[in-house]
Amino acid sequence: MPDTLYDALIARVRSSTKARVVVEAAALTGGLIDRGLIRSVVDLDRGEVDAIFDELTRGRVLQAVGKNRWRFHHELLREVAAELSPPSVQRRLHIRIADALVAGAADGTPEWPQVAHHYEKAQRFDEAASAYQKASINARQRGALIESQNHLARALENVERLPASHARDLHEVDIRLERGFLSSTATGHASAEAAAEFERCLQLISDEPGLALYATFSGLWSYYATRGDLRRATQLVEALRLRLADMPDWYRAATDAVFGSLAVFRGEFDSARAILEAAALAVESLDSAEIEGAWFAPNDPVAGMYTFVGFTRFIQGDLAGAEESFTKMERRCQTLPFPHGPFTLCYGHTIESLIRTEAGQTDRAAQLLGDVAAIGQQAGFDEWVMIAASAGANTSSRSPVAGGARDPAALEEHIQNLTVVVEAWRAAELISFLCWYDAALAQTLLAAGRKEEARDRVDLALQMAQETDWHIYDAELLRIRAQTHDCADAVEADLRAALELARRQGALVFELRAAADAFRWGGEPHRAELLAVLDRFPAGQDWPDLARLRSLVG
Repeated sequence: MPDTLYDALIARVRSSTKARVVVEAAALTGGLIDRGLIRSVVDLDRGEVDAIFDELTRGRVLQAVGKNRWRFHHELLREVAAELSPPSVQRRLHIRIADALVAGAADGTPEWPQVAHHYEKAQRFDEAASAYQKASINARQRGALIESQNHLARALENVERLPASHARDLHEVDIRLERGFLSSTATGHASAEAAAEFERCLQLISDEPGLALYATFSGLWSYYATRGDLRRATQLVEALRLRLADMPDWYRAATDAVFGSLAVFRGEFDSARAILEAAALAVESLDSAEIEGAWFAPNDPVAGMYTFVGFTRFIQGDLAGAEESFTKMERRCQTLPFPHGPFTLCYGHTIESLIRTEAGQTDRAAQLLGDVAAIGQQAGFDEWVMIAASAGANTSSRSPVAGGARDPAALEEHIQNLTVVVEAWRAAELISFLCWYDAALAQTLLAAGRKEEARDRVDLALQMAQETDWHIYDAELLRIRAQTHDCADAVEADLRAALELARRQGALVFELRAAADAFRWGGEPHRAELLAVLDRFPAGQDWPDLARLRSLVG
């Protein structure tokens, strides 16, 4: 720094106490100095501040860079000025600057990172943490997930500098809930980092009922369900349901929606649909907007509820009703901020694509998955890019198999793609809906004439179902395994098991397929049973796979 600039600074601050106050405050505000902000910080009238700015500008201490904007003529000059006052005075100035930034924001939204910085320098760690949280929310709403996570890391650092207290623990919980939410959004439902944050929240909360406990459970259940631990996920939701007595009505509706979703995963379609349809009716009369601030799973519970209402309606033969529910899901997602809105839309579109694939509407399924991939790439949702590719491999394999393709060479690419999918999902310990991909691979292996490999694949999937309680696709797996047998008794046993299981579960679509396979295999003795299943379908239902099965009996 040139000596002349340093001498000018020292001369000004020694000649006037008021000038020194202005210089110190200006130095602490940072590189760009707002004269209006300085007026709010120092105990001088407007004219005095303006005169000092003019004097400092003439003395080449400050340099005008725009209307009411200045900077120090040299950065080292600013650093020297910032150290002129003792630490206690600096802390008081930082508090005043932070308070002035908040009070002076025209729209009520100041530059929260700047506010947090000044509170941090003032050693007001609680206020600093809160300001970093607000900075994180703003970044998140812009879709800047990494920036949002960085702000939360700073917030946690500040809270950890506070003395131990119950209030400090609750503040840490607030921050860790957000960190867990962002981790699961960025890397997926099975994020170990997210689970660690939520588990730490449980340690801090203990068994204290209230919003924090509910919010923590909302984040944890989807992690356990995705990792295949449905028993643990169900225990969490059941424990939560026992603590809802003093909570708003929407808590109960949202929790029931989750409970119904878990029943879907277990293959309990009758009870799942009853719970989900009741929850959907309850939500219609409630203001669910407040859910957004208290739900830390990446999927919105209301949109997720509509997704699984649609799923159960289809499984029970009502594709038209399913379409209505998926429309509600999409509308709900359009009202939600980032990341809940686009993340949940990816989930809903993926589930709908599975249904469209099952119904034989593979073109529509591919379109939905294309949308999922595009949203995932745009929003930085790596999980959804991967899931779109995985579900796409499932969908693309179904058309040639359903169309009668039996050339091993023509099917090899599909076999290789699906093998990569199932191996990747198992390596990542992603269990949810893995059974669908196992089944698609088994069917493609069957079409290529590789019966033993197909049977091994089905057995692996059924074993996983027993270990995890994910029984959503067991009836279909049993039906597919029947096709791998050469022994008539084994074929009949698996088809009968598939038919009876689908009936117990309330899976009408799967029951129809098992009855149709039994008719193809055993002929006329099974016609009446197939007709009886078809008669139980709701009126007005018509889609490619249903039409194909109806054609079997004329």
